[in-house]
Amino acid sequence: MRDRLGYFQSFLGPEQNSHFISAPIDLEDKPARIYMNIDGISKYSKVTVNILDEKFKEIPGYTQDACISPQESELRQLVRWKNQEVVEKVKSPVRIRVNFDGVRPEDLKLYAVYIEDTE
Repeated sequence: MRDRLGYFQSFLGPEQNSHFISAPIDLEDKPARIYMNIDGISKYSKVTVNILDEKFKEIPGYTQDACISPQESELRQLVRWKNQEVVEKVKSPVRIRVNFDGVRPEDLKLYAVYIEDTE
């Protein structure tokens, strides 16, 4: 059961680089997919995701530049990168960084980020 009563939203303008970073998440050496429950995506607002290691360093292949921004608002939007949609072969705990971008990042409402192992 999910309440969907709260959400993350940027209150900064586009020049401030709005984002948040999760606490470390142990994937237990299993491949996983990441989904978002998000609203407000438009040609003026987008969200990207990158995967960081426990020490906040970007993991190659899961960078913000490689992220394919979702094109529509959905309850269960799969996060994808140019070469993959599964986070795999990561031995240490990871952090998820969600970036609010565009000229109107304040229009985005992120209700949840889900991690689902693929095994």
